[in-house]
Amino acid sequence: MDTNPTTTTSCLDVTVSCVKNYFSKQPKDVNLLTWLTSAKYKHVIEQLRNTQDKQQRQRLKSGLPAITPAGRFLRVEEKYFEGHSGFVQFDIDAKDNTHIKNYYSLHTQLRHISNIAYCGLSASGTGWWGLVRIGYADKHAMHWQYIHNALKRMGINIDPAPKNICALRGYSYDAHAYFNHNATKPLDYT
Repeated sequence: MDTNPTTTTSCLDVTVSCVKNYFSKQPKDVNLLTWLTSAKYKHVIEQLRNTQDKQQRQRLKSGLPAITPAGRFLRVEEKYFEGHSGFVQFDIDAKDNTHIKNYYSLHTQLRHISNIAYCGLSASGTGWWGLVRIGYADKHAMHWQYIHNALKRMGINIDPAPKNICALRGYSYDAHAYFNHNATKPLDYT
């Protein structure tokens, strides 16, 4: 699929908040599709993925910019929430899914879910993260719980941290990320 934000009509063409690193609470607005397709910090991601030292990896990761995929905030705290992006994020860590024989085939399996708009490697390169298009912005937690349960039925464990509407997602780079610019909104979760 074409991932050039200037030529694609995409459900990912929305505004979210971005902070300069995991310690910052003062956001600025960024375009989600531009963020997902940017290679600006690719060199840092490559360094992080090639570093064995845990402290160095953590320092590199925490210094990267991060977004709030669920929407826009005046300050990255739930009470300063301004507007929903229409997406809930998920995070699948290899360490929580050791029972999966071919962990890297998950990327292909997740492409068959029509609500998934994006799926790519995490910053460490050992996990998958993604964005699911939702139908009701005012029911973020309900949508996340449904996604959690649906993936659990598929034998996939997800990290509970993204359940929080203001959960950050640090910059990552994946040359083979999956984009579904026409991800569908669920009509109902019953």
